Amino acid sequence: MYPISDQLPYLYTYTSNFRMAWLGHGIDQYSHLWSLAVEAQFYLLFPLRIFYTPWKYLKGLISVMILTGVISRLLACAAGHNEVYTKVITTSCLDSLGLGAILAYFSLYQKETLLKWIGNKWFVGFCLSLFSINLTIVITGDPDEDVPLLCSIPLNFFYSVCSCLLIGIVCFGSLGGMTEKFLNHPLMIYLG
Repeated sequence: MYPISDQLPYLYTYTSNFRMAWLGHGIDQYSHLWSLAVEAQFYLLFPLRIFYTPWKYLKGLISVMILTGVISRLLACAAGHNEVYTKVITTSCLDSLGLGAILAYFSLYQKETLLKWIGNKWFVGFCLSLFSINLTIVITGDPDEDVPLLCSIPLNFFYSVCSCLLIGIVCFGSLGGMTEKFLNHPLMIYLG
């Protein structure tokens, strides 16, 4: 167990994800803070990147971010890093963050295109199929045997795509019925 005094520099500077990557495992009760560190790093640097990127290249920048996330995980896997390193290093999270950025971009500037995609039953069905495959692997997998790291890379990406799609459907689609009532309940809105 690591004493808090050993972790304070990483916790104060939002770099606990780098500490975990370097160690190759979690840092006890502070392990969950790696995602907060990644988000803080992203939200400090991404607005600067957007500010200095010409408008016509913004979608390209976000697309490169998404590709960088997947490629970063593949390169970390090829270099022999373990699953903790592969998941917590900042560049490996850029696909999920980039998908959120592209959702925000389309919701602000190309809403018709976004509505077309989330209204496409084939696209939604394809994404839900991938999500179901991912969920089945997680639920039926042997807890003593991890999913091979190379297999988890596309599964993590598809999970991010499905999560982004779900957020788009909830925010801009019309779900109707009990699902819409549940998601619009004040408690669910409060919880985010």
